[in-house]
Amino acid sequence: MSEETANKLDINVSTEKVGPCRMKVTIEVPEDTIKNVLSEQYSDLQKEVVLPGFRRGRAPRRLIQKRFGSEIQEQAKLKLLSDCTDQALEEENLETLGEPDIDHENLELPEEGAFTYDFEVNVRPEIELPEIEGIEIEKPVHKMADDFVDNQLEQIQKRFAEWVNRDENEPVEKDDQIIADIVVTPEGEEPVTAEESELFVSSGQGFSGKVPVEDLDKLLAGKKIGEEAETETDVPEDFFNDQFKGKKCKVKIKIKEIKYNKLPELNDEFAAKIGFDSMDQVKERIAEYGKQDAERQTQSALSQNVKDYLLENCEFELPENLVSEQADSVMKREYTRLMMQGYGEEELKRQLEQIQARSKDNARNMLKSVFIMDAIADKYDIEVTQEEMNGYIAQTAAQQGRRPEKVREELYKDGSLQEFTMQAREQKCIDMIIEKANVKEVSPEENTDENQQESEGENSQENSQEDSE
Repeated sequence: MSEETANKLDINVSTEKVGPCRMKVTIEVPEDTIKNVLSEQYSDLQKEVVLPGFRRGRAPRRLIQKRFGSEIQEQAKLKLLSDCTDQALEEENLETLGEPDIDHENLELPEEGAFTYDFEVNVRPEIELPEIEGIEIEKPVHKMADDFVDNQLEQIQKRFAEWVNRDENEPVEKDDQIIADIVVTPEGEEPVTAEESELFVSSGQGFSGKVPVEDLDKLLAGKKIGEEAETETDVPEDFFNDQFKGKKCKVKIKIKEIKYNKLPELNDEFAAKIGFDSMDQVKERIAEYGKQDAERQTQSALSQNVKDYLLENCEFELPENLVSEQADSVMKREYTRLMMQGYGEEELKRQLEQIQARSKDNARNMLKSVFIMDAIADKYDIEVTQEEMNGYIAQTAAQQGRRPEKVREELYKDGSLQEFTMQAREQKCIDMIIEKANVKEVSPEENTDENQQESEGENSQENSQEDSE
């Protein structure tokens, strides 16, 4: 008899499907099994416990039971719950997702008879993969826009602009910054003064003296230093500041300084300031990034089309609680994907905020994609070697201009290394499908996911601008 067989408990197990990927497991533990576990617990304790008047290992069981009976019952219960649950899941070949939800505090071992308990658990979905050999996949070929270099130079120029004081006779213009004394008077209340406040004159809603003001640029347009502007504003009921929310306020603004954003000249001196030998070199580097960016967009669009094909042709359900429970994991995967594409910190944050705001349908599709890729990896024995992982990390580090060991350390510390590995395996699955597919090159406008790809292109261009600096 093997050790595994000898340690196997005598239990009765039944299962019932109670929803998509959700099983109810009922376990009956016979009285003899309970007694055997309790006996083992007493024997183990008897070897170690020391009671007055008895040597170690010589105390009678009745005294041990009298003093430690409740503790032994609790330990036996927890051991049975753990061992019986693990054995039942293994016997039923249930691939669980997360831990079984067992309310152990409200379960008690009976004084006699069998001990029966049940729990529900999420299980891995059964997936029937669609055909993946010889399928037709569109490859939207992106090209660098003709005005890409000029647009990126303009963005870099704005980033290195400096605030410069306007002359006394020069009026306020849109996008200026002003320094002003502001008086806000809620209806029926005393005025609140904010001296030397900074205001940015942009279109739409702006803030003046800690309250929102519509069309601030129109209110201040043409005003000069020393002049005043007045308006009234209705502060929304859900405004964050209790002092003003839901109130009608008069706002008086007295201008003390006006500043504009002075753009630097695009010459070799400016190029040296941002770390290049000449403006020609800056333009060459931007063009290089632009071409790499277009290639990234192309590959990203091709990979997305593979995922879309799999999602459209692979039907299975997921329970709502699983979608919710796995939300954090999905966010980590998306963070890792964006890292691998070389996005900067600000763009990463913006992308994740947008993803978080989307409906559960997107999270559900992401989870479905994870399970489909797992099924493909299992079927085709696709794994990521340590050498390949090092390559992925080095590629990510190079895109971010950082050291590979630093990237690995951060992935390890925040628990993302496993997610990073899963993402790398997913890419290997996609690459395998692309190798077996009939790939048809099309323009981005012809691609069925045109809007999505255009959005990705805009994000990538912004990232290229960051890289260019």
